[in-house]
Amino acid sequence: MKKIIRNLRLVWLFTTTNWQTHSQNRIGAISWIINGAITPMLMMSIWLVVGNRQQLSMNSSQIVTYYLLTIIVSRITGSWSLYKIGGLVRSGDFSNTLIKPFSYLIEILSHTLGVKLLRLISLAPVIAMLAFVLKDSLILNVSLTTGLLLALSLIMGFLIKFFWSNLLGLLTFWLGEYQSVDNLDSLLGQTLSGELIPLALAPPLLQFLISYTPYRFIISFPIELALGQTTTHRIIEGFLIGGLYLSLLFLLNKIIYRAGLRKYGAYGH
Repeated sequence: MKKIIRNLRLVWLFTTTNWQTHSQNRIGAISWIINGAITPMLMMSIWLVVGNRQQLSMNSSQIVTYYLLTIIVSRITGSWSLYKIGGLVRSGDFSNTLIKPFSYLIEILSHTLGVKLLRLISLAPVIAMLAFVLKDSLILNVSLTTGLLLALSLIMGFLIKFFWSNLLGLLTFWLGEYQSVDNLDSLLGQTLSGELIPLALAPPLLQFLISYTPYRFIISFPIELALGQTTTHRIIEGFLIGGLYLSLLFLLNKIIYRAGLRKYGAYGH
């Protein structure tokens, strides 16, 4: 218990430090906001045009609400640990984390939370503006129970994304670079997370792939809860599958990390 409390204090300390460091880079935060909003708004426009020409399983209000939520959810559950770990391994600076009296995950998690907090605060005015402009098309009626489930799904989605990104970053021990891995992950993530195509509008095969891959729990699953697009059975199933993915990713992180250290040590770092 004492170790857990100590680690939480360290996470808080390093998170605030990262917050202060990255708060000076406001241009980067603005660029992040613009880049993150372009794709959802573009896809929203495309599906609205399609919806005007043929019958879809989602109406225009559901489509607008879905893609506005996509901007928010993707930013809450996002993680940049792949870049952080990959950069440390490739530069040789990962060895510095090995001499510290705490797990490297504390440093990586704190960096992610610090950057995320700054960017979410910067994003808030933009979301408020979009919500005001699109208010006549938004439909969102979240009960207390749904709100609690949504909060749990966002935490689960973030942790899945965090450990998944960590795992991909650790592959730098063998690959020597991480950019191509990130490009592939981004492509798969946009396709299978529901960022580009909502689960309700996807073809049957893509629906199956989205439903049973970890990417779904990063974006699609929380939005399904918020919009009431799922049944009680599917909610329970979703949390069970998401929990299994989270446990598996945590275990794989430990295994790959230990194997990576042996590989790292072989090079004399």
